Amino acid sequence: MLGVIAGLRFVPWRDRRLRLVLGALAIYLGALAVTLVSNNALRSILEWGHRGLLFGGSILIGVVIVHSGVTRPALRLFVAGCAVIAVFATIDSLASGLQPAQMSFINKNHSGVVPAAAFLVLWAAAPTLAWRREVVVVLRVVTIVGLAATQSRAAALGLVVALAVRPLLQGNRGRKRQVSIALLLACGALFVVTALSINERDLSRPAAEQKFNAINTRSDVLRTTFNDVFPDNRLVGAGLRYWTDPAAPFPTPHNWAVGELAETGVIGLAGLVVLLGATALALRRSRAYLAELAMLAFVLRVTQGFADIFWVAGPLTAALILVGLDLTNGPGTADDPGRARDLLRPPGTINHLLRLDPGNARP
Repeated sequence: MLGVIAGLRFVPWRDRRLRLVLGALAIYLGALAVTLVSNNALRSILEWGHRGLLFGGSILIGVVIVHSGVTRPALRLFVAGCAVIAVFATIDSLASGLQPAQMSFINKNHSGVVPAAAFLVLWAAAPTLAWRREVVVVLRVVTIVGLAATQSRAAALGLVVALAVRPLLQGNRGRKRQVSIALLLACGALFVVTALSINERDLSRPAAEQKFNAINTRSDVLRTTFNDVFPDNRLVGAGLRYWTDPAAPFPTPHNWAVGELAETGVIGLAGLVVLLGATALALRRSRAYLAELAMLAFVLRVTQGFADIFWVAGPLTAALILVGLDLTNGPGTADDPGRARDLLRPPGTINHLLRLDPGNARP
């Protein structure tokens, strides 16, 4: 809140991309306000304000970072912090016999999004970081190992999808486009496995605990949502954060579309689709040199949100700040089509995932 207030004077309110996103946010909040007429509990009203501040505030912070001329140190600090979390996750997993990292200060699924987002920064914005090649390579390995240590399948899926859509975002044709489409189809299959999967750890549980394995837990949540929550509240939902009501303790849907439908009904889900669609459109129109990073971070979070809670500060905040970096032109970040083409040039082989793409040299 304080960061948003302090940076309001830097916000370029006339920027069309920023106005498009903020206008869509206003539409979404308006749709939620309609649902508040029927579900006006205090928790719902507070969540309404929280979502507006979380989405809009994170975007504005990214914009302010660019206009303050501190994009490079901000990205460096972000990567360094994510690398520390990745190291803690790796150590915890090794100490527990390769079990999923369980850190007291961050949820397992959320701790997976953190190194995944850092990897995207190290891959798509390496020239902006301006670190030595060896440093970038080491940090890429650290973040990937940290992601593996969390065993967050949703975060891994989001990262794979983000990497797969890159050729499509660049407008590549021919074989690269076909490969990208094939990867996306594979990701669709992986999503099903991610949402409804049983692993060895699930099957090793006693018979009395089998109902708590991945497939049964997720199936039970979906069944409860569509059978007990949504039918009686199709238009306006059961209310924001309805699952926190002690009188009706329902489970939390781990899917942004299902969760929005249950909380705010068809009206709220339509508003969220408008918001996400407008954000994607604003990023797609951009030719700023951080355009690729912003879009990939957005794809990562939206995809990961299909198998996790979406409206959570931390993972969503980090992704939207990266999105905000692309929604304005500031000191040293003005749109430069030539530089944008350099930085978005496809690397060609998977080896470039671990190699620094210089992006500075012109043909």
